[in-house]
Amino acid sequence: MRRRKITADLYSPNREYRDRERVRRRRVRGISAWVLEWVPPEVADGVTSIEDVDRRSRRVVAVLSPRLAEERVYDVARAIYLAENATAAAMLALLRLKGISPLDARYATKDMDVGGKVMRLEVHNFLFRIGRDPCLYARRVRNLRENSRGLLEWTELLPLPPGVAWPAAGGA
Repeated sequence: MRRRKITADLYSPNREYRDRERVRRRRVRGISAWVLEWVPPEVADGVTSIEDVDRRSRRVVAVLSPRLAEERVYDVARAIYLAENATAAAMLALLRLKGISPLDARYATKDMDVGGKVMRLEVHNFLFRIGRDPCLYARRVRNLRENSRGLLEWTELLPLPPGVAWPAAGGA
C-alpha cells in the first residue's frame, strides 16, 4: 500500500476533504504500542482504578514502538518525568541517590500463595508507573488509532488477569 505524503491539503479548511479524511481514518487499522500518559493522583493512591478514570482527565505524553524493551521504555519515561517535574539541581541529586529512588518503577502485582505464605510478585512486560503526584503510567496497548476528533483511542493489551492489580498505592 502506498503511503500518502503530508501536503498542504491535509490542513485545508476544505470541508469535502475533511469528510473524506474522517472516513479514511475509520478504516485505518490500529497499531500496537507503548503509551505513556499522565494520570490523576487518585489513581496512584489506589482510590480509583485507571480504568474508571475518564480519558479526558489523562494526557498522553508519548507513544513508543512495541518492540522497545521495558527497560528502555522505563528510561524514556524517567527522562520525561524528570524533564516535566524536576529542576536541574534535583535531577543531579536523583542521579547521585543510591538505593531506593522515588523514580523507581512500580509494577502491576499479583498475590501468590507460596508454601502457606502470600507473596506479592511484580508482573513485568505489561505496565508500570513512575511517581505519585503527578503519576506517569506506561503500558502496552493494541489497536491504537486516531479517531475522527483527532484523539487517540486504544484497546488495553490484555484485560488484567485474575489476581493482578494495577500498580498503585504506596511509595513515591
